[in-house]
Amino acid sequence: MAQESALETVKKARQKSMKIENKDCIKISVTISFLLALTLPAIAAAQGCYDSDNGKNVFERGTVTFSDYETSKSQMDYCINEKSLNEFSCSQGFVVAQSNQCLNGCEKGACKSSDSNQNKLTGNVFADITGNAAGDLTAADFSGDFEMGNGMNFVQNGTNTYQIDAEPSPFGTLTGNIYFKVTNVLGKNPIFNVRFNHGVNTLYQAAFFFQKAHYSYDQRNWNIITNTPLSATNVWTINSPTFTQNTVWIAIQVPYHYSTDYNEDRSRWVASPFVTKKVLGKSVENLDIELFTVTNPSSPIPESTKKVYYVVSLAHPSEYFAAWRVRGMIEWALSSDPEAIRFRDVAILKATLTSNVDGWVNGHLRTNSLGRDMNRNYSTTGANSVLEMPEQFAIHKDIDDYMASNHINVLLDSHTDLGQGADYLMRPAAMPNDAAIASLTSLMRSVDTANYLSDVAPPVDTFPLSTLSNALYAQYKSRGLKAFIIEGGGLKHANGVYITKTSQTISGGVMLKAFHLWLSPASALPIVSLTASPVSVTSGGESTITWSSTSASSCTASGSWSGSKTTSGTQIVNPTSTSSYILACTGSGGTTTRNTTVTVFTPIPTISFVASPTSIVSGNSATLTWTSTDATSCTASGAWTGSKTIIGNQTVNPAVTSTYTLVCTGPGGSDTKSATVTVSPLPDTTLPTVSITYPLTGATVSSTITVSATATDNVGVVGVQFKLDGNNLGTEDTTSPYSISWDTKIT
Repeated sequence: MAQESALETVKKARQKSMKIENKDCIKISVTISFLLALTLPAIAAAQGCYDSDNGKNVFERGTVTFSDYETSKSQMDYCINEKSLNEFSCSQGFVVAQSNQCLNGCEKGACKSSDSNQNKLTGNVFADITGNAAGDLTAADFSGDFEMGNGMNFVQNGTNTYQIDAEPSPFGTLTGNIYFKVTNVLGKNPIFNVRFNHGVNTLYQAAFFFQKAHYSYDQRNWNIITNTPLSATNVWTINSPTFTQNTVWIAIQVPYHYSTDYNEDRSRWVASPFVTKKVLGKSVENLDIELFTVTNPSSPIPESTKKVYYVVSLAHPSEYFAAWRVRGMIEWALSSDPEAIRFRDVAILKATLTSNVDGWVNGHLRTNSLGRDMNRNYSTTGANSVLEMPEQFAIHKDIDDYMASNHINVLLDSHTDLGQGADYLMRPAAMPNDAAIASLTSLMRSVDTANYLSDVAPPVDTFPLSTLSNALYAQYKSRGLKAFIIEGGGLKHANGVYITKTSQTISGGVMLKAFHLWLSPASALPIVSLTASPVSVTSGGESTITWSSTSASSCTASGSWSGSKTTSGTQIVNPTSTSSYILACTGSGGTTTRNTTVTVFTPIPTISFVASPTSIVSGNSATLTWTSTDATSCTASGAWTGSKTIIGNQTVNPAVTSTYTLVCTGPGGSDTKSATVTVSPLPDTTLPTVSITYPLTGATVSSTITVSATATDNVGVVGVQFKLDGNNLGTEDTTSPYSISWDTKIT
């Protein structure tokens, strides 16, 4: 097949859909998967596909067998949930997956026919197909419907004993991730019998002989369940402790969550001056593929001569300990360990934990959203957007772009070997086990004082050539690239202690430190630490410069200080402007330079301004009192005016409620404060006087007339109420002159 026609076939396969017509099955959506060889001309010739149920029988669980140029694989039809089926078939040599709705439910990888009365669910929901005794758990108590969770079938098969069938990952026969939630367990110690692929043997099953389950009440703090044996009948038994809370999460390892653990770590990392974050591209589900770079940008050593370590993790998203390990590498690289400080000077760490972010969030075992194993199909000749998934292509292209003008010394692909305990390395078969590798192993043993790592030399990586480490080594071995798979972290460290997220974080730091010392021996440069405390002072304020060094024979100061210095010490400085203090320490391996800055800031004035008392009676006085700091002048406004001293007091006699404002100014700016004095009137003890001015006393009136009056008071007249024979005549008149209309015919 010509290259152009092969590419066209791939495009058609991506878009291919299948129509299924049946009264018990309704097509609802289409998902496409396709297999690609590593070179375009070989795509059609190298692939084969066979479907045992001819692809259109949704009432029979079929198996699609397919192959590429490396391996032969198979995929069974499976239920997505209680009403949905993923039906696999072959189309033009490619695997096509179609999601269908089963009107009578989905069971055992097939739609149930209309005469079926069974009620079994699969997917991210748990289903109960047997009766329950009072107090027993039911299907409603189980859930995999949360980030990274996995759905399973549920069957009660004994008193306090529950069978759970782990569903396979999409597009693969491997067991799906084991991570589920159970409620109503307070005071109970249920036994969970976990089967793999409904009792069918799988690649990972044997590894569970070495595994222990973990439980958590909050998805943060995890405890190991040591009594979790795997029987010869393909059942992994979890003998739970008596739970002390009502809800518990069960997992195969300690999960590293995307929305909590990773997001919190990411926020903390990017706040460091030694970390930059780069988005390499988007996943199939449009999530960011992120790369963190850790180094000291102020190091005098040019990037072109630094040692570069490129680390990829979570290609297989349920291998959580692989993520905790790479987290540990970043944590160590940012730590205050003297070797970590030197690492940031002489090396660069590039690390990504999002190589399969979709599978991570969705709780897959090894695959992404299109069912592709994310440690297969890497090209050996460079990034290829056709052969590689978007996530793979983004990482591969970033490596290619960086290698175009720089270099990478070590490529590390971090995984978890469920059947192993301590972390260990595997090398590509093409990479010789030479003296350099032997020295690395020896160095790791000496650095690993707590015995976290395995005691074996890196064995040969026997995985296909299309894995990340094999493919990238083949591409760049002529440039001196060393490539390894980091495995292990399944159960116990080499010291016999069970692996936890904390110990695996430490293990990652130990491993990176060993690589660092392997490529950058400690004698290469002095290690120097230089700090200032505090880092910000006012003009003339005091800061203490502290420094220390190893492998240095002399130190010299420059910048805002000068002269020879001891190889460790302290010095008090009183800068009047922002100052940089530089220290260069020299030893047999060369010179290391450090600098620290003390920022001098001008404070903004502050005012304390009060009135006492804050309320007075008219005619009395109040005292205004004020103080200010960092001010050179003050000005009054509002109910008072003029220049004021920066500290003082003043008596005021407001006739009405008044607000006094004070503004104080200094080199750093100004501050404004106000104080209000509330004034109440004097008590009114004098009665008002009132006199009717019309009609006069004794006058004879008729019809309607206007009655007028005058009124006075020493404070003020509020109003006049006219009365007739003791009764109110009209309403009170509040405005002078005071008057009211009176109909004399009404008495």
